[in-house]
Amino acid sequence: MMPNRAEVLKEKYQNSIGLPFAEVLPEAEIQSVLDEQGIRYRQVLYTPMVVLWSWISQVLDVDSSLSHAVKRVVSWMSLAGLAVPSADTGGYSKARKRLPESIFPPLLRQVAQALQRKVSPEQQWCGRPVKAFDATTVLMSDTEANQAAYPQHSNQKVGCGFPLLKLQVWFCVTTGAVLEVAMAPFRVSEWRLARQLYQTLCPEDVVVADSA
Repeated sequence: MMPNRAEVLKEKYQNSIGLPFAEVLPEAEIQSVLDEQGIRYRQVLYTPMVVLWSWISQVLDVDSSLSHAVKRVVSWMSLAGLAVPSADTGGYSKARKRLPESIFPPLLRQVAQALQRKVSPEQQWCGRPVKAFDATTVLMSDTEANQAAYPQHSNQKVGCGFPLLKLQVWFCVTTGAVLEVAMAPFRVSEWRLARQLYQTLCPEDVVVADSA
């Protein structure tokens, strides 16, 4: 049985030391997006780059605690021969809240485009790119702002549920990379969200979807 490549890569990063995503998502690429958006930051330990690398690892790690994320930063600093920072999680937690959400869409596109450039015609279907779209829901932090934008399910009592966000995603069938994302309250249909992304399709694209 062929191993699942995604699981193999996930295990590889989970077993790594420090901040392995610094190699996958170079500092220069993140900086270019920050410059385009006019985002300035102080030269402290938890720059947007360090926070982003730590956060991605935190999502993938079996131990997704703040303390484990900070341990990765400490290991990364130690391997680089730099002064080892405090293991306190406060700085990382505050820096994560400061990270601008606006940087995520362009970074997502940069990664996807880099992968797309490596795809040969032989890896496509009849020489044509195949894109699939599907939707999922995500539970969000139970804040007033999230409840207002993404209300919880109507069959749950007020105060007993979490805000519910629907994500509609275009992804490349060849690379598995997410190409575009649309977000809305969970009551919005998949078809309606998909139509928001139609403008990103290109001539010759082949689209695959379920019956929604």
